[in-house]
Amino acid sequence: MPSHAPARACPAPPDRSADHPPTAPGHALLSHLDPPVPPLGVAPFLAMNAWFLLLPAVLLGCDPPAAPVAPEPAVTPPVAWSLWVDRQGRSLHVLDGEGREAWRSPVGIGAGGLGQKRSMEDRITPTGDFLVDLVLYDDPTWDAVAEATRARLAERDPDFAALLADPAGLARLRATMDQLDFDGDGQPDHAYGAAYLGLDGGGGPTGPKLRRRGPDLYWYSIALHGTPDPTRIGQATSGGCVHLPEAVLRRLVTERIATVGTRVHVEDGPPPVEGGAGRSWFGGRSPTVEVVGALDRRVAPE
Repeated sequence: MPSHAPARACPAPPDRSADHPPTAPGHALLSHLDPPVPPLGVAPFLAMNAWFLLLPAVLLGCDPPAAPVAPEPAVTPPVAWSLWVDRQGRSLHVLDGEGREAWRSPVGIGAGGLGQKRSMEDRITPTGDFLVDLVLYDDPTWDAVAEATRARLAERDPDFAALLADPAGLARLRATMDQLDFDGDGQPDHAYGAAYLGLDGGGGPTGPKLRRRGPDLYWYSIALHGTPDPTRIGQATSGGCVHLPEAVLRRLVTERIATVGTRVHVEDGPPPVEGGAGRSWFGGRSPTVEVVGALDRRVAPE
């Protein structure tokens, strides 16, 4: 078979800049020729005789200089956020991928105290490790359900399967939940606020998930969600869910901090992180907070 000699790089031209300094920008290339080409008429010369610049490469059998290649832009991977709920301190801590606290917020917890959750009726917020398996938001483009949860519910009831297979099913589910009347006053309670983040796993029951209330289906599980009464934030008044301020819920969803699969840890104490005091997103303010008691010791912004 014929052999091909490897391509040779063209030798660098001699440096004659000291003998023939260029007189204007663009003349440096011509100053390497011997004898140098006068600068007069450089533009027409280059326009009509550009092939002349490649002649040394053709005669020497080497490759012309390669054009510079721009470096690829750096890609920043998404942050693997996780959430930590301190039942005793009644606080939510947002942790980055390194486990460092980014910011925090006061929250409300279950009215059943700090014991171990044994049933969905004991009004206790369960402890343990959870995953977000449902996101319902007042903008349905953010709605999502975990595939494992969807499959499990679809096997249980054909109505559940039909609802979760419908692209608009989660939006209809949220609309139904927003109209529920739990207190029996004949008016919708709007009980869940801007978002509902369902939880799965943990050290106790987290709910049957989909449930019937008359002819309607609604989601019934332990969750992070809003409340129509902002005074419940920082209190132990819920049926077992974690109450969050509206601004915090919106930030968790729209900044993709809480998505399907996000890890949520609940226990009686703050996360073991070092560093600053964090940020509170309570009432539209951002004061520095100390994790003491129910976060009642809030100080002025830094």
